[in-house]
Amino acid sequence: MKAILALCFFLSSCTMVAKLVAHEPKVELKTVSFSKLSLSSVELAFEAEVENPNSFELGLDRMNYDVLLHGKKIGSGVFQEKFRVAAKTKKTVTVPFSLDTFAALQVAQQYFAKASNLDLRVKGKMDFVTPVGEFSKEFDASKTLIKSK
Repeated sequence: MKAILALCFFLSSCTMVAKLVAHEPKVELKTVSFSKLSLSSVELAFEAEVENPNSFELGLDRMNYDVLLHGKKIGSGVFQEKFRVAAKTKKTVTVPFSLDTFAALQVAQQYFAKASNLDLRVKGKMDFVTPVGEFSKEFDASKTLIKSK
């Protein structure tokens, strides 16, 4: 029983140490592109650049995300592929998602009815693994796809 309590204390301490020692990575939305197009579905992917300001490697363990276009949710997902960012570097991750075509059509109607910037926004939570423990970071990144005149 004492060993289990000691292990629990150690594991929770590692998470606290990671939160205290690790600097939060920066996330920048780079591009969005089609990955698969058919009559029944539209698959897209966004690229996000993750900058690791730490002196140790960050491992992305999991990412939950929502994709919004012009403020309307057009996709969401969970990304669980292993992704590592070396110390003091930047690395781009490509994350696929299925487009909610009905929501995208609603956005298109709004956009053409009132010309304004067309912004893509990705927000969610990333879970990282480091040599000093695990921590989570919420992120919110956006990019203007079309600028109004």
